[in-house]
Amino acid sequence: LRTLINAIPDSILRIRCDGVCLEYKPGEGTEDFAIQEPSAEFPLTDLMPEKTARQLLAYVQKSLETKISQQFDYQIERDGQIHDFEARLVIMSSLEVLVMIRDMTERKWLEKEILEISQREQNRIGQDLHDGLGQLLTGISCLLKGLVKRIQNCSPEAVSSVQEISQLVTQAISQSSWLAR
Repeated sequence: LRTLINAIPDSILRIRCDGVCLEYKPGEGTEDFAIQEPSAEFPLTDLMPEKTARQLLAYVQKSLETKISQQFDYQIERDGQIHDFEARLVIMSSLEVLVMIRDMTERKWLEKEILEISQREQNRIGQDLHDGLGQLLTGISCLLKGLVKRIQNCSPEAVSSVQEISQLVTQAISQSSWLAR
């Protein structure tokens, strides 16, 4: 079990219902957030800010009362940077909870970057639709209107077909404008 726990990259805490940490294993990237490797029991406030420790203790008590595992996210500012963490609580006994804490900072940053890239790409495609296809369709529509005027006298039977094409082009312009937005 110890080998398995040491292989997990998350910080792992065994917390008693009164908020005392009985065991602690720092996780990858979180070593500098904590006290030195504790050899004895210590209060959660030695590991994290008081507000976060109170929040974690509330989740510990809730999981013990409801017998349901809990999860919550929190942030800690360190050296002028905000770090995002995810805590998962699993009940060990009627008085103890195992808490796994993962540093989510890089993942949150990557998710934000992906959303920004996606938004830029959507904007680019919208602009291409508006400037490219939209302008081309508008040009075709104008040419069709001129064609209707020219063929009215010499080929009246073709006018309705050209007007139908013109209506379809107008619908295509509306659709491309909607897609561009």
